[in-house]
Amino acid sequence: MKKAAAITQSKVAKTRPSAKKVAKTRSSAGKRLKQQSMLKIVEKLIALMSKPKSGVSPEEIERFRAKVTSIWNYTPTVCVFGMTGAGKSSLCNALFGDHLFETSAVQACTMQPQQHTVEFHDKRKITVIDMPGVGESDEADARYQALYEESVKKADLVLWALKADARNYAADQRAWKLVGKRLEEMGIPAFFLFTQADKTDPSDSWNKRRNEPGESQMGHLLLKRQRVAKDFNVPGESILFVSASKNYGLQELVLTLLLALPDEKKTGFLESTRPETRSGDAQKAATAGFWNSIWDWCRESAKGVGKFLWENRKEVAEIATIAIPLFAKTTLTKAGKKR
Repeated sequence: MKKAAAITQSKVAKTRPSAKKVAKTRSSAGKRLKQQSMLKIVEKLIALMSKPKSGVSPEEIERFRAKVTSIWNYTPTVCVFGMTGAGKSSLCNALFGDHLFETSAVQACTMQPQQHTVEFHDKRKITVIDMPGVGESDEADARYQALYEESVKKADLVLWALKADARNYAADQRAWKLVGKRLEEMGIPAFFLFTQADKTDPSDSWNKRRNEPGESQMGHLLLKRQRVAKDFNVPGESILFVSASKNYGLQELVLTLLLALPDEKKTGFLESTRPETRSGDAQKAATAGFWNSIWDWCRESAKGVGKFLWENRKEVAEIATIAIPLFAKTTLTKAGKKR
């Protein structure tokens, strides 16, 4: 991966979509409109708080607005590791947008850590830090250690690409030892991805009808997952199977990554992914995370806003149905404390 190919462009040229893709895009656009309506809900809540005798100061209202804006516009940072040819660029293109990152099947594209902040048409951004291909040489791995540690400090998530049909992951294992402990100390979620899952032996057994690994392929993938979990000393749940070329496993991956993030970062991450990678469950989790983070912040840092929302919960619930489960959670918490 040399450089993001469309950083300075406001739109990415696309080929004429098929009817099936158009349907998917329209469905995704509908979900986006629902997501956008959250900001309209916030404006209605602010209008309520701005009424005389609301008990909320103008300063708290502005801090509330600023907090909502910071959560909504959050720019996530993803750090990507993997050997040359492991499919890091293809994976990033599949997750965040076609042709945003250059690929090469001939030589190592990345010789130094490359940080790309990509801006999409709706002004949202995501930062991807592409790390030098691990395993180039023992000397290179040693030289990269300081770069690895410095780069991961900025990350919200770490993705480690492992080529599914590779026979040996010893080089990746050596590199993981350089940063794995540090990631754990900093509490940064890391996930290992068997890329190009469709090329796993026997490659001709791919289930085309269901677009998933055939029975024999899945058996091999599961054995590799057990081996990597043991060798890298990581939980099996952090190892997933994907195929960028087949669009396989991407929705599950996005949901898994989303759930690993703090509530206030969920919306920013999800809205940076390609619409077709967002499942209904991911949309629900991001929406819940958005409101949960705002509600928790109000109770801790803007008590006037929190008190107003609580005392006017019936009226608020009419504006934002998401508030109902939040208030229910608060009621249960208060009841537990009384006991």
